[in-house]
Amino acid sequence: MINYLKHATAFIITFFLLSSPLMGQADSTADTLSYTLELIEVKATHSSISFEKVPRALTQKNRSIDEINSASALTLDKLTYDLPGVWVSNRHNYALGQRMLIRGIGWRSAFGIRGIQVILDGIPLTTADGQTVTNLLDPAFVRDMDILRGPASTFWGNSSGGVVYLSTRPSYANAPALRVRGMAGSYGLRKTELEIAQQWNKNQMHLFGSYFQQDGFRDHSEARIGRIGLTSRLHIDEQSSLQIFGAYASMPKAENPSTLDKQHAAEQPRDAYGYFASNNAREKANQGQVGASYYRQLPFGTLTITGYGIYRDLVSPLPFAYINLDRLMGGTRVMIEQDRERLSWKAGIEGKYQRDDRINRDMIESQIPDTLILDQRETVTNLSAFGLLQYNLAENLDISTGLRYDRLKFKADDRLIVDGDQSGSRTFHTWSPSVGLSYEMGDHRWFTNASTAFEAPTTTELVNRPGGGGGFNPSIEPEHTVSLETGFKGKLTGTHLNYELTGYQMWIRDILLPFQTPNSDRVYYRNEGKTRHSGLEFMLKYSPHSNLQTSISYNYIYARFINARTSDGTEVDNKAIPGIPDHRATATLGWFPGDFIFHLDAQWVDSYPVNSINTFYNDDYLILNTRVSHRGISMGKELSLTPFIEVDNLANVRYNSSVTVNANSNRYYEPAPGRHWVAGIALEFK
Repeated sequence: MINYLKHATAFIITFFLLSSPLMGQADSTADTLSYTLELIEVKATHSSISFEKVPRALTQKNRSIDEINSASALTLDKLTYDLPGVWVSNRHNYALGQRMLIRGIGWRSAFGIRGIQVILDGIPLTTADGQTVTNLLDPAFVRDMDILRGPASTFWGNSSGGVVYLSTRPSYANAPALRVRGMAGSYGLRKTELEIAQQWNKNQMHLFGSYFQQDGFRDHSEARIGRIGLTSRLHIDEQSSLQIFGAYASMPKAENPSTLDKQHAAEQPRDAYGYFASNNAREKANQGQVGASYYRQLPFGTLTITGYGIYRDLVSPLPFAYINLDRLMGGTRVMIEQDRERLSWKAGIEGKYQRDDRINRDMIESQIPDTLILDQRETVTNLSAFGLLQYNLAENLDISTGLRYDRLKFKADDRLIVDGDQSGSRTFHTWSPSVGLSYEMGDHRWFTNASTAFEAPTTTELVNRPGGGGGFNPSIEPEHTVSLETGFKGKLTGTHLNYELTGYQMWIRDILLPFQTPNSDRVYYRNEGKTRHSGLEFMLKYSPHSNLQTSISYNYIYARFINARTSDGTEVDNKAIPGIPDHRATATLGWFPGDFIFHLDAQWVDSYPVNSINTFYNDDYLILNTRVSHRGISMGKELSLTPFIEVDNLANVRYNSSVTVNANSNRYYEPAPGRHWVAGIALEFK
């Protein structure tokens, strides 16, 4: 407790020392953080309703063109670090991706994102079985974010312990016709970006692409990624329009340095785990998606029809297996909604399909794939129906309710047939209800809700059987979550102070607990007991002057096991869930004198356990980052350039930014770099 108070006090003092010299420069004409009351689309809930009427903890973030030009935004944690409820920890390992938690959901992920729905430009990156791989996503192009900080299976079905909805569509009114940006930085970083935005009549087109390469902070962590994307909106007539999406990413190389034990991570953080490096563990992947949404205004409401397709091919040589995966996925959604004076409703049906062709081979010396150990086709079919309703009970008081039914069928066709035919199937049926209230009180809003989520085991989790063989693990079931939350948000009258305070509690049963066997680095799963997550989220934004913005956020979460055991039978009742810090806090300071932009931000993360029996911990850390840029140097009527420089981990702190929970041989830790920098310049053509 003393250690916690010491760090918390240091954090608060640092923030206010940085802010205090400028606090007296109040300007009553500026209110850059005030809420808008106009009707806007809350994309994370498929709703066109006022933001103030959503009875949920919902964060919306909009990135200005100044921020897009002057922030490297190489990884998703750069966009979310200061937001309540969501925590993205950077593994500095592009073969595994980043680790995302919303109120502790996602803690068990060994790679990619689990338990959270991620949508990019209207198309889910989350597959039918609940896996999310973010190779397609280049955070530098993200303009808008909607984040639902709580269970949302009523809206999105499987794997919706939270929702992150990302949009790259620019505001065409002020977007440059052509934008080019280049940057370079520590550890061999090079990146080039290109963006084109055009509008003609009532039609819009946005094309963007980038190429990223870096040698990596750690040995054996080199990565190369190329991305391209397209969004377009076509005006058909006064009643209908068509929105088109497309994206493609190629990752020809992403080396996997794996994890280290605590002493090794502290003393030689740049090392890779020798077993992975000597076996040249890595990942090569290509992924593409296309989709379209058709909108038509009908006499009884608005019709929306969305269809999309995704493919992904993956080659991943690992010490324990040479993995080939070819994935095809698609989906369609039909929805009708109507907004009346006091009643809004929507109803729809949705279908998703996923087909994985998976081939695993054993490895021999010199990284040559040898014996075929798995050859099967896995399919997932998800059919659902849903209905949502919002009704104005009284002045400023609204009730929202919804219900969704999902049928998930997993099927495996064993094509190897060594120890008998391991083909089989699993079918899950789930109802997901929710209900909430929202009450407006001038500049303040109170909300409360009860919501649910379910998370089925993914195909990868089903196929990883401790006893080996094909087919699916017949003994694991979906997780189910029930959540209660309540909160207040608004603006203090007569001030430039916005606030948000939310409390919640979640009960999760049949948790999928990850574990490893003594002689393998492969992660297996089993259902064991329950967990309870109780938490508090607080955010404060203050803009005392048009040239000054500050914010602080604080997250407390008490996440513990109930009636749970480890794979060897050890009881972990009331033990902390690994990978989740009890306390996390951030502070930001933005100063904008003239055409210059100065940013300073801090993030403190409390220590947290990394295994279920809580015998090993990741130490707490406090990180300072800074960024300096210019709003744009005019080079004529149609050309401007924006230089910037960022320095991260300003104090050169030695820390581990991420972990793999319940890892083998106590190798839980993923070290982060010390002080490092990136600098670049953006050119805009009007």
